Amino acid sequence: MSSTVRPRPRPAVEPDPAPREGGIRAYVIHLERVPERWESVSAVRAALPCEVEQVPAVDARSEPQHVLAARGQVLGRPPHEVGPSLLRSRPFALVEEACFASHLRALERFLASDASWGLILEDDVVARREIWAELAEILRYVADGDVVKLEGIRHRGRRWAVVEARLSSGAALVRSLRASTGAAAYIVSRSAARRLVERAGTIRVPFDDYLANPAWHGCRVLHVSPWLLWQSGAPSTMRELRRPLRGARERRWWLRVPRAARRFRLRIATAASAFVGRPGRIVRAAW
Repeated sequence: MSSTVRPRPRPAVEPDPAPREGGIRAYVIHLERVPERWESVSAVRAALPCEVEQVPAVDARSEPQHVLAARGQVLGRPPHEVGPSLLRSRPFALVEEACFASHLRALERFLASDASWGLILEDDVVARREIWAELAEILRYVADGDVVKLEGIRHRGRRWAVVEARLSSGAALVRSLRASTGAAAYIVSRSAARRLVERAGTIRVPFDDYLANPAWHGCRVLHVSPWLLWQSGAPSTMRELRRPLRGARERRWWLRVPRAARRFRLRIATAASAFVGRPGRIVRAAW
């Protein structure tokens, strides 16, 4: 997503007069063997007037058995491959499973708290401005069962989206007709967090693909356009453990058809979810 939504004179829905009771708590997923990343996210942490909790990431390098135990996975081809990816013609790596397990750990920490909303962050996010006022305003529009993506992978061109609300800053809260991956920053309600945890199963997809596609978990996924946060561009901690699988491609041609069909179904389901409950919104979609 980018600043691609045309301005509209009125929001699609009226906000509640105040954010939901119960408050919001932030959870920063941090890989402890890279302490400098905790320092790099300090500016974002300092800007949040809510409780911020550090969640130790599950480390594929030092605790591979903990990674696998999180969702009952097994290694298909030791030491780095869990198995074939469900969406892509490459292996699903152990380090991708570690990222998935780390997000589930953060969601479980949130569910164990008394907060109504969780702000889940990875330890390499940055913000271009003070964002708390926008976060508080976003909470007035969203409902229990929602996931709000605050960050995502930028793509060329524009994407169709349905405007849910226009924020006072000029940003928009939208439902995208096409999933945008990236899971470095998102808001989640309690029931949405519960669904994300309960429906994760053992599907072999990166967590950001899982989060962005409503068909996997049944939550309503909203996006902020333009993004409020983004990844800093620091060297990826996943790159080293992905390197042994670089260039590995799935050569079993008979698996390509179900993968392509699955990707197509996910795209259709994501587009359809933008209009759930109000089919007439299709005429209000914008680039």
